[in-house]
Amino acid sequence: MIRPILLTVLWTGAASAQGVVPDPAPPMPPAEPGLDCIDPVGDEIVKCAEVAFADADAERDLAYRLAITQARVLDDRLSDVEGAPDVSAADALRQSQGAFLAHRDAACAAEALLGVANGEGDLALLACLTRLTQRRAEDLARFGAIE
Repeated sequence: MIRPILLTVLWTGAASAQGVVPDPAPPMPPAEPGLDCIDPVGDEIVKCAEVAFADADAERDLAYRLAITQARVLDDRLSDVEGAPDVSAADALRQSQGAFLAHRDAACAAEALLGVANGEGDLALLACLTRLTQRRAEDLARFGAIE
């Protein structure tokens, strides 16, 4: 399972680094019925990590949509202010999102390689993606809450 996930991360990271923000990854399938993520064992561990990442990514996506809406409101407000910077908050947020995705994907690909040494590449990758995505969602939520 690490190969498709890792290849996707490496490809999207390379595309983002070149200034191309790739389409978002396809949504993860919903958790399987009967999947025990409270006390997972065996294959359930990675499946539960996939679910956790999908949840974090959905939170990040929602926070981004709220933040971009707030950025547009801010741009409208600033358009009437004398001496306001000639920078679009929405454009800056879009650029920062592309930079975040490139950074997250590259950092997590490297972290996954560390996990490969002990047979936990999938888990290391997913844990890193989840952790960094949750942090980004929190940052975006703070931006989206600015009045």
